[in-house]
Amino acid sequence: MIYLDNASTYITDNQDVLDYFVRVSKEYPANPSSPHRLGYLAGLEIKKAEENILKLLNLDSSYEVVFNSGATEGINHAIKGYCLRNKTRGNEIIAFNSEHPAVLESLAYLENRGFVIHYVSSTQDGEIEYGEVAKLMSDNTIMVIAMSVNNESGAINDVTHLREIIKRYPKCVLFSDVTQSIGKLSIDYKSLDMFAFSGHKFGGLMGSGALIKKKKILLEKLIDGGTQQNDLRGGTIALPLALSLTYALNKAVNNLSNNFDKVSK
Repeated sequence: MIYLDNASTYITDNQDVLDYFVRVSKEYPANPSSPHRLGYLAGLEIKKAEENILKLLNLDSSYEVVFNSGATEGINHAIKGYCLRNKTRGNEIIAFNSEHPAVLESLAYLENRGFVIHYVSSTQDGEIEYGEVAKLMSDNTIMVIAMSVNNESGAINDVTHLREIIKRYPKCVLFSDVTQSIGKLSIDYKSLDMFAFSGHKFGGLMGSGALIKKKKILLEKLIDGGTQQNDLRGGTIALPLALSLTYALNKAVNNLSNNFDKVSK
C-alpha cells in the first residue's frame, strides 16, 4: 500500500514513539495525581512534559498545558468552556466558515444558548478575509476563532495579523486549531490565547492531544471528576499518551526545518 494521507494520520517513522510509549507505561504505572511515591514520580514526569512543550513552542510560564484525548476535545473545551464561563462579558463570536466540524458543532451548541456567531468568508485561496474580521469586531465580541492551517484546502492563516486586529478589545480571546500546523510550520504561539492539537498529526499516538491556554483565562470544566490538571479536566491523566505526545512533538519541532525542506522539494 502507498499511503498518501500523512496529514490526516502520521504513520511514517514513528516506531521510536511506540517504543517510548511502552517503556514509560512500564516505568510509571501509577496515577500521576496520587500522593504515594510512585504517583509522585509519575507526576514529576507530567510536570517535565508540560515544561518541555511550552519550551518547544517558545512559551513561558504564563501558559499551561491540559493533556486530553485530542483536538476535538480541546476545541470543545476552549470554545464552550470560555464562552459559558465568560458569558456576562459579551455574547458575540467571530469564526472562519471553513473550520473543522468540532468548531462548527461547538458554535451551533452555543448559538442555541443565546450566543451570536458571525461567520467570516474566505478568499479565493482559502484564507480568512481579515478586513471582514475587523469590521465585525465590537465590544460584545468575546472570541475570535481561526484555524492556522485548513485541514482540507491547506490554506495558511496569519494568526499574528489576527492578534493585531483584536488587541484593542481586551475582553476578546483568540483561539486556533493548530492541528495541521504544529510541528510543520513556524508559528508565533504567543499571538494566541488558546490553541488545541492532536498528537497523531505529527507522529504521536491516536487519543493524545492538548489544549494550551494562558493561565489567566478561566474555563468551565467540561469533564467532571477529580481536580486533576488544575481542576480543568477530571480523570486520571493518561501518562504514557502525554509523555509520548511530548516525545513526538520534540522530534517534530527539532526536525521542522529539515522536514519542511524535504516536503518543499
